[in-house]
Amino acid sequence: MKTRSTEEIIRHALQKELSVLSRAKDKARQTSEDYINAHTELSETMKEFQAELDKKVPCPNKLVEINKRTKYFDSLTRKNPDAIFDKEHTTRHEHDALASYLTFKYKAQS
Repeated sequence: MKTRSTEEIIRHALQKELSVLSRAKDKARQTSEDYINAHTELSETMKEFQAELDKKVPCPNKLVEINKRTKYFDSLTRKNPDAIFDKEHTTRHEHDALASYLTFKYKAQS
C-alpha cells in the first residue's frame, strides 16, 4: 500500500468535497431531501478526510485552520441548508466567511 503525502490526502479530500458540494448545490434546487442526502455525504467525506489527516499529523496550524473552516461550513449549513445558495437568507458576513473557506481550500490544493 502506497503511503500518501499530506498534500495528496488534502488534495484528494478537497476534490471529493468540491464534487459533493457542487452536486449538493444542484440537488438543493430540486428538493430539500436530495440536499440533505448530499450534505450527509459531504459530512462523511469530511470525516474520512479528518481520519486520514489525524494519521498523518501535518503542520498543526494548517490542521487547526482546516478544522475551523470545516466546523464553520457545517454550522452554516446546519442552521439553514439553503444559506450558501440563497442570498435572501445569507448575511454579508456568511458570504465572506464561505468565500474565505473555499479560497483556503483551493490554496491548500496548490
